[in-house]
Amino acid sequence: MNLSQVKAAAERKMKGPIGLEEQNTLAYFALAAIPMIEAAEKMAGEKKRGHYDCEDAWYSCPLSSDGCSDERQEGCTCGADELNKNGDLLRAALAKLRESTG
Repeated sequence: MNLSQVKAAAERKMKGPIGLEEQNTLAYFALAAIPMIEAAEKMAGEKKRGHYDCEDAWYSCPLSSDGCSDERQEGCTCGADELNKNGDLLRAALAKLRESTG
């Protein structure tokens, strides 16, 4: 069963009774999801990453505290912005999950 089938079974369950096979699938999926949710919560609890700062400013991210000596570089080149954006999305998804499960 793929994720779209699991989602469909869960939506049917919210509307009323479902068959034993679908119940078992949802239970197995929930058990498999728990370690992933725990890992996501651990990652979401980590502080935001700062921009890469190197002793030789040529290799620093342009958005680091000291900037970058390579004038050709613009914006974040170290991946911190993308990582922090994904962390924000993860935190929002976990908050929504906690809200919906009480």
